Amino acid sequence: MKKLITLSVALCLTVTSFAHDLFTAVQTNDMAAVNYLLNKGTDLNAKNENGETALMIAIQNGNDRIACFLVERDVNLNAQSKAGLSPLMYAVQKQDVQMVSILLNHDAKLKLKDAAHKTALDYAVEQNNAEIIALLKS
Repeated sequence: MKKLITLSVALCLTVTSFAHDLFTAVQTNDMAAVNYLLNKGTDLNAKNENGETALMIAIQNGNDRIACFLVERDVNLNAQSKAGLSPLMYAVQKQDVQMVSILLNHDAKLKLKDAAHKTALDYAVEQNNAEIIALLKS
């Protein structure tokens, strides 16, 4: 039983380490490392201490190439951070029209609400971004 517990703890630490490495690779826009870690079985839907996924981090950092790569790998497009923000909300906040379009084309949910009860459309309206508002309403 002691060996099983030790193995479980070691496995948990390894998975957590891989997830941390994935977040670092995404933040530094290291596509090769992201690809390597995902091929090693790293959970692409793992969350950091703020509840953010690798996709959310990629969008926040403007790493569209990595974000698109993650979207094509069937990442959870509707995951929400501890603040309730979704990848679509992050893209709207960054005013990244291309990423908003990509997420919508892959069926990101429009009606998700964050902790302040705001939707992606609410953020677009606050920013008075007509192009993103039109995308979200289409």
